[in-house]
Amino acid sequence: MRTSTFSRALPVAAVVLAGACAKDPELLLAPAPPATANAAFMSRYVAIGNSITAGYQSGGINDSTQRRAYPALIARALGTSYSAPFLTGPGCAPLPDAITAFQAAAGTFTRPSTVCARTSTTTFLNNVAVPGANSANVTNAPGSSGNPLTTLILGGRTQVELAAAEDPTFVSVWIGNNDVLGSALGGDTTNATPVATFTANYDRILAGLANTPAVQEKHGLLIGVVNVTNVPSVFTAQAIVNNIGGFRTAFEQGFLRNGRTLQILPNCTATTTAGVSVGYLLTVAAAAQALPANQAIPFACAPITIPGAGTIGTSGILDAAETAALSTRVAAYNAYIAQRAAALGWAYYDPNTTLARLKQNPAVISPIPNLTSTAAPYGTALSFDGIHPSASAHVEIANDIIRAINAKYGSSIPLATALP
Repeated sequence: MRTSTFSRALPVAAVVLAGACAKDPELLLAPAPPATANAAFMSRYVAIGNSITAGYQSGGINDSTQRRAYPALIARALGTSYSAPFLTGPGCAPLPDAITAFQAAAGTFTRPSTVCARTSTTTFLNNVAVPGANSANVTNAPGSSGNPLTTLILGGRTQVELAAAEDPTFVSVWIGNNDVLGSALGGDTTNATPVATFTANYDRILAGLANTPAVQEKHGLLIGVVNVTNVPSVFTAQAIVNNIGGFRTAFEQGFLRNGRTLQILPNCTATTTAGVSVGYLLTVAAAAQALPANQAIPFACAPITIPGAGTIGTSGILDAAETAALSTRVAAYNAYIAQRAAALGWAYYDPNTTLARLKQNPAVISPIPNLTSTAAPYGTALSFDGIHPSASAHVEIANDIIRAINAKYGSSIPLATALP
């Protein structure tokens, strides 16, 4: 199998994106054809998406994490070349190599110096994904999202415009996680994208690809939205109570310090179904600052007013009704995505099947974060931020996608292997 090749070019500053905005014919240069004999339909593969597709890990992205993202692994399995808007140096907002879960949540660590620059790319782009993108951002003007990575990665084009300009024979689209993720992390369903808005946004994405060979020849892949109530950075109160010894010790050492103790309130029990986000740990730690040093710090699984500290248990807590609402929202998104995939004659992949399989092993995805671990606080499948997959999980995702493509199109793409 021929390994992937990567373009080499001079680094450029974020504000000098030579070739990213102009319709440079070099951007349309064909990549090397796939070595897999019956996968010629993937000769010009382009991936659209957000942070997972782009290769974001542990709160940051650079060329190393980009090369370990599932689109790059699929290209390696195909035996074809691969190019992305690679980011140089330490990358954009990188985390250190070894931090604990509570350090990641609280930001109590020293980041490496950030060099957020991009290498100029003069070959076909396989990956146009932008971290932070939601269903609207994919077709909106790059500056409208307020995300500097959008301009850095795409220049003056949108993801759909740039993808269509590559004349792709195969397109994958993974978008929608960010339409609901903030709601899960904040314990607030009101800012999740309504289903009607999401479907309209999704229609615009596909409309922008209508004239590409991928649509006309019925070769592509739509990927469903992750049920964000199940992401590892949102864990159940049941799991906390069932693992209270180690959790309390780690929380007190990491968040409270100075001899403070954590008091689990009666509304947190072994049967409490509320989801608790890592962000809620910061809420509890902040409440501690307003209380006397000798007072136990309350941890609530439902709203409760603490004299001197205000009300806690609202932000960062997903009660049963909120969890059900977000799960229903995601299910509606995915039903629509699957429907559009069928109409296009494209493959469909539900990432929740991969997540469910990985969560069966607590060493791979922990039921609650190990707040003192500097190696894998959320398990080996998650990077340090508790949201984005690790390099090993990208292999799992890539292989489940390859299986979906092979099943749909009768191809025999070999399974992906980890990049050293």
